[in-house]
Amino acid sequence: MFLAGVDEAGYGPLLGPFTVGWSMFRVPDPGTDLWEVTTRSCARKPPRKDRRLMVDDSKLVNAGTRGRERLERAVAAFRELSAGGSHGLDNWLSTPPASSRKW
Repeated sequence: MFLAGVDEAGYGPLLGPFTVGWSMFRVPDPGTDLWEVTTRSCARKPPRKDRRLMVDDSKLVNAGTRGRERLERAVAAFRELSAGGSHGLDNWLSTPPASSRKW
């Protein structure tokens, strides 16, 4: 079974750039709870010093002084997984971060 989602970013054709993104995940069965499966790696609002990814509405993730860092970290993690270059989200999160100059 697959779970798919679509989201938009921007203000539409009248006010500026408009971008649409999508994602699709293969899950073993319809009853799969993705929050339970990813509990070691992701949280909607992880406590301070928690290395888990903050995964939520991008406006919430991007809020505050470290918002962009949180958002980029989550995007980079899922991008790495989609490219097949990692051995799992938990493994990727335990890797020391690269400096922003490498991005």
